[in-house]
Amino acid sequence: MNDKPVWIVQLGEQLDGSNYDAVLDGKNEIISKNLVGNVIIMGASPSHIDRLLKLLEVKKIKET
Repeated sequence: MNDKPVWIVQLGEQLDGSNYDAVLDGKNEIISKNLVGNVIIMGASPSHIDRLLKLLEVKKIKET
């Protein structure tokens, strides 16, 4: 989507946040200005995934 790869992993899978430019908390709203570089959203709900995909479809997200 807009040349940004998206991986969706099973909830509870442990990932190393140090490999990402931005680590977002799934408890907060996802906004496009936070989606720069390699981004991980920890604890994302299905509504967060839906919001992320809609943002990627509508806006051209800047790359670092």
